Amino acid sequence: PLHESVVRSADAFVKAVVIDQEMGSGGAGRVTFKLVRRAAGVDVPPVFVVDGYSRLRLISYSTGSYPKLRFRRDQSWWLFLKRADIGDSWHVATPDSGSALVEDGNVRATYHISMRRGLVAESLYERTQAAIFEHLHGRKVEPALMSSLVENILSRAPAMPESDSSSPASKLLFEQHVALETFYHLGTAVFASRLEPFLAS
Repeated sequence: PLHESVVRSADAFVKAVVIDQEMGSGGAGRVTFKLVRRAAGVDVPPVFVVDGYSRLRLISYSTGSYPKLRFRRDQSWWLFLKRADIGDSWHVATPDSGSALVEDGNVRATYHISMRRGLVAESLYERTQAAIFEHLHGRKVEPALMSSLVENILSRAPAMPESDSSSPASKLLFEQHVALETFYHLGTAVFASRLEPFLAS
């Protein structure tokens, strides 16, 4: 699904660490998380269980089994959580959306659709995704974030793709992608002229 629909349907946006997992033979499995912090949305317990998907719609089981949760013990994840309809557990959107793995202070981030991921600093990911969450849930977002993205990222010439995803140019490209996707939600006409170089590139 589109990332916007995942965020709009989520109840909370949190960072958490996997402390236990039970895959079993049926269903998606059960993964227990320890909450690190809540960035947006409703309160989430200090320890909580994810045991399914909120937006997964399967027509057939071509692999012969239901898709399992892909979280592993001791991993840190950012999660867009949806309360389960029954019980005290939570769901993520699908096996490939609604979650982002944290590695060495960076996140493989989705802003538009899950097949497109960019490597961005965790601090940038948290600030922008929390702001998008608040906006899509009808709450006011202070304009300082968008002003900062425009002045520090979109003021630079558009970066071009490189094969090395860790190069400075690739880092800037990913940051500009984040800033542009955030502008889609939070931008105003005041900053519109700053987008012209990107429309022409």
